[in-house]
Amino acid sequence: MSKNLSWRIQGIDASVTKEHVLDFFEEFEQHRISVKTLCPSVDNPRQELTATIDYKHDLDSLDHIPRLRDDIRDELEFDRHFRGFTPLHSPAAGTHDADIIAVTRLGGHAIASWSLPNGKMWLRDYVPSSAPTARILTYGYPNQLEGSNLSNSTLRDLASEFLNNLVIIRNRTAQGVQRPMILVGHCLGGLIIKMALIQARELNIISKLPVRLFIFLATPHRGMNVDALKTIKDDQLKKLVEELEPNSAILRSMHAPFSKLSDKIRIFSVFETQRTAPLVFDESRGRLVRSDKPVILVEYESAIQGRENETVMQASTDHHDIAKLAPWQGSIYPMVREMIEQTLASSVQVKGTSDPNERRQTEPLHTAAIPDQQSRLKALDFADGLVITTNPTVGNVLRDGDRSSLTDATNPVAENSKSPRLSRHGNPFGRLLYVYETTIGSGDAAQPRSPGKSSKDLSEADRSRRKHRFQEWGR
Repeated sequence: MSKNLSWRIQGIDASVTKEHVLDFFEEFEQHRISVKTLCPSVDNPRQELTATIDYKHDLDSLDHIPRLRDDIRDELEFDRHFRGFTPLHSPAAGTHDADIIAVTRLGGHAIASWSLPNGKMWLRDYVPSSAPTARILTYGYPNQLEGSNLSNSTLRDLASEFLNNLVIIRNRTAQGVQRPMILVGHCLGGLIIKMALIQARELNIISKLPVRLFIFLATPHRGMNVDALKTIKDDQLKKLVEELEPNSAILRSMHAPFSKLSDKIRIFSVFETQRTAPLVFDESRGRLVRSDKPVILVEYESAIQGRENETVMQASTDHHDIAKLAPWQGSIYPMVREMIEQTLASSVQVKGTSDPNERRQTEPLHTAAIPDQQSRLKALDFADGLVITTNPTVGNVLRDGDRSSLTDATNPVAENSKSPRLSRHGNPFGRLLYVYETTIGSGDAAQPRSPGKSSKDLSEADRSRRKHRFQEWGR
């Protein structure tokens, strides 16, 4: 029995061809090696290349390091942690007009976590045919859950490292800062992307990052189930685990600034529908094992944002496999491909800033209604008191107006209703409005709406907060 593991080779001279990469290894190793990619490096694209290979390991020797030839061993960097950026595709001409960048999950791997059991990796093996002129990169960071080299990084630390490296590599190629970007994040990877963009805006360098599409795969915008992570008794991980808890302070603080900077950028959010057996620490064995109690790690209400520029889709899979896309029907890949193709077609000719005041509006792709979508949306907290949307599928939140003025006298929304009511009010939008109850007040002081309590019963302060928060979340 054997298992393929991926390795990366950096520092290859630009004159080397893909066929000659095998020559770097001792002859007795070559029959086990399959060269997957050979692309211009992100650091020195004109003079150096980066390769990725699959090595067929025997199951009893997974820790074996494929042996490079003695005469070149010191000239190349050879690893399988894949930290930083790894190019998976670059146009044959050596130039590209867009960047597609994927950031993996906590405990994930920059190659394996995106790959199917048959070894196919959609970013490497499928996307290039739909985006032949784009550079495709995967990003890895210290995120292991066990071992002697656990990271004590916080979300801000991980995002800052990603942002710094991203700005650097985009400056290394011609017209780098002008090329549009598509950012793909799985779980924690999506939060790293969000925080990095927030930091870029704070540093006044957002114009260097013209993002046109966010793809969020099971990203815990409002936190995730961290019960299994808490069994890992390690102080190095404690802070990050706390940040991933439902409604943590740092996650709440990200909502408003990210909404503002991304209000005209297309967003595609995918949520998991099957339970995952998470890793838990077994003290008797002294290592991580799969729990026998599978759970939904990122609930629907956390995986979507309820934005008017957001397209939402379910994936009939668990938290880990949601990032391993197959190119056939029943997978989310056809939709991902459509989003990428449409975004690139409309963006590659529109180069420049990602400042929302200078960027054109992109419309979301509308998917078919998701079962139980309306009853799920009522739990979102995008406004205190009510959420008003024009589309139950993607949760479009109206951006203007006082909610109290949108009450329909002929079919009023019951103040103590547990399910949304459809209201056909004579509103300027000329569409059906879906009204959902949430909470009154703001921040940590928010309380559930009391049965029978209408907007007329609210204090002036509560009414003001309701209106402000409604407009804030709707931006």
